[in-house]
Amino acid sequence: MDEINNFNNPQAPEENKSHRAAYVVLALLVVIGGAVAYFNWFYKQPAPVAVKPETTNQIANTKSTTTPPSLPPAQQLDLEKRALLATGIIKFNPIVQASPITTDQLPTVLKKFVDQSGSGLSIEQVQYEGGLTGYEIGYVLKDIKMQDVQRRFQIVFLNNKFEMLKDSRAEKFGFAEYESTEYKVRVSYALNEDNIVKISINIINIQ
Repeated sequence: MDEINNFNNPQAPEENKSHRAAYVVLALLVVIGGAVAYFNWFYKQPAPVAVKPETTNQIANTKSTTTPPSLPPAQQLDLEKRALLATGIIKFNPIVQASPITTDQLPTVLKKFVDQSGSGLSIEQVQYEGGLTGYEIGYVLKDIKMQDVQRRFQIVFLNNKFEMLKDSRAEKFGFAEYESTEYKVRVSYALNEDNIVKISINIINIQ
């Protein structure tokens, strides 16, 4: 009976083919429509803004010219002292006794450490904790550069057969350490806010 129905209705296979073709066309339309919508959205996006070379240079210059805030002179001096003295070789024990003396009471070689152009001279004969003895000399110098102070002491010590152990200088503070067969000496010098260089000389007798 089915064969008779198919024979009497020869359009059935053609209708199936037309339905399949319609589905294919519909699917293609959906794909094409999606692609068109995507491209429309893509081309409507704002283009990236180019950074002008001048702007880049300005940013770089701003970063390079930005400097950290400077410390007050007293704090800067304290930091330099700590940083330099931490690298020292000679260690001084605390002073347990001190007696003022005059320049004439100093050993001959130590008199040469006193700059005659200085003022406010102070000399003490001291005893350090542990039994060692020595001297402390202090004075100030005016109208002199830090590098000139450093050079003066280098000349004095080397001319008197002292060996240099350490010699360091920063912007506001410097120190040097020397040794001979008789003495160990540390010279420290600090530039105060009023442009006066304060000299401090610590000496240990090692004989």
